[in-house]
Amino acid sequence: MITIDDFYNVMCAMVPLYFAMLVAYASVKWWKIFSPEQCSGINRFVAVFAVPVLSFHFISQNNPYQMDAKFILADTLSKVLVLLFSLTLGHTQRRLGLVDHTFLGCYFAQHTGYGDSIA
Repeated sequence: MITIDDFYNVMCAMVPLYFAMLVAYASVKWWKIFSPEQCSGINRFVAVFAVPVLSFHFISQNNPYQMDAKFILADTLSKVLVLLFSLTLGHTQRRLGLVDHTFLGCYFAQHTGYGDSIA
């Protein structure tokens, strides 16, 4: 059963993240602090530099020998399923002449979430 302490710990972890997202949204949408060009630069920085460095940090701090075998199996299976789905979607889109988004599906298959590398 979920206790009040568990709920409090989850909220302590989530509230700062959602607050930062709200402030970022407001700074672009309502306060007009950042221009679309600046947002594009920030997005590129995050995609090219920040996320790979953060991923490397979590992966390098992880000890795979202390991980649960079911967790590793579930993570691997979810990545394989997303990869197969994205390849099927890409093949279907190519046949229909639509834009190919297979690379995005492969990215999501690799990065299913920040918590997938934490034991």
